[in-house]
Amino acid sequence: MHNAEEAKLISQLAGMDVINGELFKQAYDISLDASEFLDRYQMYELLKGPYDKEGACIMVTAGSEGVASELWAEKLFGMYTSWARRQRCKEGLVEKIASISGHIQFAALEIESEYMFGTLSGEKGMHRMIYSSVENSGTGETS
Repeated sequence: MHNAEEAKLISQLAGMDVINGELFKQAYDISLDASEFLDRYQMYELLKGPYDKEGACIMVTAGSEGVASELWAEKLFGMYTSWARRQRCKEGLVEKIASISGHIQFAALEIESEYMFGTLSGEKGMHRMIYSSVENSGTGETS
């Protein structure tokens, strides 16, 4: 079915007094698909830059705060990798440099998918984790 036909069917179903469960589930699933399509369309309409339609490379570098920074870099890199997989993108490790302690000092991830550069362009800058230290009771430390 096409989206216009699906919308018409949903409208007709809404006007019926009696709907069986399976019909309602089908209409609901179709409405979710249409909503997802519209969300993607709106996003792509915003991405008009010269490189927005291309793939992307994410580089994660641990800060100079020691093992805590390296662990944070490892966690952040893992989150980006998992996100790329959930998006069903082709992703691959470009480079990974381990620190003396064996954690990530630097890692680069390439993600191949249409509009990935534009989608991730807001992810530039420094991501810090603020945590409470038991030793410094109540003061925040960053990694």
